[in-house]
Amino acid sequence: MASVIVDTFEEQSPPPDAGYIEEMLLQIMGDEFETVAEDESAESVAKDITKLWKDIHLGDLTGLHHFEQQANSISNRPIVAHAGPPGGLDTGSDEEEGDWESGDEDGRGSDHGPDFPEADEDGFTTVNGRYSKHR
Repeated sequence: MASVIVDTFEEQSPPPDAGYIEEMLLQIMGDEFETVAEDESAESVAKDITKLWKDIHLGDLTGLHHFEQQANSISNRPIVAHAGPPGGLDTGSDEEEGDWESGDEDGRGSDHGPDFPEADEDGFTTVNGRYSKHR
């Protein structure tokens, strides 16, 4: 995705505007990842990309350093802080913490590999956690 965007900036004169980059991001997300971004994040990302491109070409690296710091702080965080039981919050006591086990719904374990998400009748996929609470 990044190389396509960089190529677009390098090949077009004048450089593309945020609207063009937004459409490109939405197209890539749809084509490559079968994802529709409905939260207007593509617009925000496109504005950041075009501003960074302009600033860097003018010699201003402030925005670049800001995003690098942000990325570094995020990469030092765990991606999943807590894996809970599928279907809701754990309401068990603190004594039960730590006994999450990989396995089937009955908590016995699984030798057949990971459970893959299934699409419902509307085509939406529900992704369940890899761990179930052993009670």
